[in-house]
Amino acid sequence: MKKLALLLALVFTLSVAVPAMSQVNNEDGNIDSYYAYADLAALAVLKAKAILELELLLKTKRVDINVEIDLIGSQAAENGVFIKAINDGVYGCDDCTVKDAKLDASILDNSGIVQANQNSGHINNQGNVVAIAADVDDGGTDGKVSFTESQVVVEQANLESETLTTDSIITATIWGSINGNTGVVQFNQNSGNANNQHNILALAVGPAAVALNEVALGQVNANLIVNDINSPRYALIYDSINGNTGVVQVNQNVGTLNNQANIISISGATGN
Repeated sequence: MKKLALLLALVFTLSVAVPAMSQVNNEDGNIDSYYAYADLAALAVLKAKAILELELLLKTKRVDINVEIDLIGSQAAENGVFIKAINDGVYGCDDCTVKDAKLDASILDNSGIVQANQNSGHINNQGNVVAIAADVDDGGTDGKVSFTESQVVVEQANLESETLTTDSIITATIWGSINGNTGVVQFNQNSGNANNQHNILALAVGPAAVALNEVALGQVNANLIVNDINSPRYALIYDSINGNTGVVQVNQNVGTLNNQANIISISGATGN
């Protein structure tokens, strides 16, 4: 940064002390303009800018964690979930349409695992995933060594796509629903176009001495064109998602070319 300050001071001195342009008459009586000093100052400015960007953008931090475990495992539970949902080069069009995704007085008082997707749009990705790996203690010798690992990798992308919505009404409502459940509830609702949605629960449990967990989520929107003309959109959640016990994951979308995700990844020890 000290070098950068000195260089900026030099640029300022050049811009003040040196004229930006000098003019002389040539042999034909015309006027020639010379920008040599101005170009020198401009070059210094560009160099200062390059150094400034280098100072600000190329600083990185790295943390390495190395753990050595000298154990011999007698059992293990491992869980891996890999999801890839991509819309690439798609085109969606709505003209004078009414789209309504509505969940009314539904998904109530359930026990266990409930998964639901609701969609009234076009070219969409939706998903619910539950993956469980369990290492059960069989009541054998005490001091048993176990390993559990849960890994989730999700990639969602919308690329090189275009949507056109004109004179349309797009709505999504959750009304008096997803109440009083026990366990796992996952729900996606969509009335838009070209969207990604996901709910994921990954669980690896056991009487573990070592528990490892890793989650990687990549979501990308690139080179997209969205045209909305006279098209109101409404998303409503009313008197819903109440009184539940456990895990509840909900995505609701009335838009276009969006990414959504809920992820829970657990690796745990139940004890011997």
